[in-house]
Amino acid sequence: VAFVGGELIPKADQGNVTISAEFPYGTSLEQKEKVLIDISKRLEHHKEIVAQTINIGQVGFYGQETAEIKIKLNDKKDRKMSAEEFAGNIQNEISNIAGAKFTAKSDDMMSNMMGNSSDLELNISGKDLNQLEEISKEVEEYVKKIPHVESVESNLEAGEPEILVKLKRESASYYGITTLALSEALSKSLSGSIPTNLKIDADEIAVNLSLTDEYANSIENMKQILVRGKNGEAVPVGDVAELLFDNSPQSINRINQEECITLNVNLKGDTLGKSTKKILAYMNDFEYPQGYRFRLDGAQEEMQKAFKSLALALVVAVALVYLILAAQFESVVLPLIVMMSIPFAMSGAFLAMFITNTKLSMVSFLGLIMLAGIVVNNAILLVEFIKQNENEMEREIALIEAGKLRLRPILMSSGTTVIGMIPLALGLGNGGESLAPLGVSIIGGLTASTLVTLVLIPILYEIFDKGRQNRLKKQKEHDEFVHNLEMKWEAEG
Repeated sequence: VAFVGGELIPKADQGNVTISAEFPYGTSLEQKEKVLIDISKRLEHHKEIVAQTINIGQVGFYGQETAEIKIKLNDKKDRKMSAEEFAGNIQNEISNIAGAKFTAKSDDMMSNMMGNSSDLELNISGKDLNQLEEISKEVEEYVKKIPHVESVESNLEAGEPEILVKLKRESASYYGITTLALSEALSKSLSGSIPTNLKIDADEIAVNLSLTDEYANSIENMKQILVRGKNGEAVPVGDVAELLFDNSPQSINRINQEECITLNVNLKGDTLGKSTKKILAYMNDFEYPQGYRFRLDGAQEEMQKAFKSLALALVVAVALVYLILAAQFESVVLPLIVMMSIPFAMSGAFLAMFITNTKLSMVSFLGLIMLAGIVVNNAILLVEFIKQNENEMEREIALIEAGKLRLRPILMSSGTTVIGMIPLALGLGNGGESLAPLGVSIIGGLTASTLVTLVLIPILYEIFDKGRQNRLKKQKEHDEFVHNLEMKWEAEG
């Protein structure tokens, strides 16, 4: 597995590219539209682009204000570069545009299934958030230097600016103002309240009363908002509370009642397995203060879970094949001879994946499971023919005849299957790459198994049958010896 690499789901060129834009908080809708339209016009010279769609007002990962441009490319056969390569070129064009942070990525099946899930998630947990922040910054700087790491984002990156309201306990107690009363006064002033309804003809219209945006954006103005205490006296907010601007973290996570910082790592041009090994080696050697630890999540964790489940399915498939063959041959040894073609099929599948630079994924793993049931067919043809004729001719002759008479059916059966899988393995059409590993693994495994079966199975059967004949001969000699001994005792008695 190590030399072919691993991934959860193969990336497929579906001809879709998304440009995501993260604007600073407070950027107006008009300004976002202007920037994205400008980018869209800059990209019009690309002949690969069929259509562009601008979406504004989306809420992105961790709550940043984002917007995006969806790009549809022409058919894969009509362009010289893949969607991923096109996205890389676009990224270079737009990376220096001011006003927002732009990211161009190709859309594939994995991103559609997992949403915004990153390739790797490093969760660092401990008791003190400040200590965690220091550790996460050090880890983040290292991870950014690893080749093929596209981006690293922390959930502690500054989120939307907010106003913190800290109650002055003594002043609030003097005026009889509670935290609830203060929050209600600010909420009604900023978000608005409906003091009355206006009736026009048969319609009743709610009247919303609130501060203007210009007035509400000033802390000094907010301090003048009146809040009533228990005695009914109206007091300015600034007399009973302290107001100040702050940038809150995007999110604060907790794992097992401990503070947790999450680093989201996205990769490009590399396998999950290789990058994970580099990061794990660093994280395992990192000297953590007592009580601090890390955990790896994201697509890497999903891949490990999927591979464990598929490996179990492969074991069950092999066991079921053995049970069926044991019942068919009425033997516990003959099925083992037939199933010796399975390891060679697996080796052939991995060799084909290595030659074609195909990574082990859920799709190629399904091909391995299918091979467990497919490749035994050729061995069954040989063994069944030998068994049927071993009583009528010498064993060596039966083996030779089995090879002669079953060679053509075996080659025809395997050949038609391999030829039928070639279009699938080539990944023809938009998104065809997603199923290509299935074809590659079956072609490689079936080809190797067919070639080995014609040579290996007769040899193994010869060894098995010779051993069986020797055991039968010894048993016969033993039975004759016992019989002669009994006859001798009867004669002497």
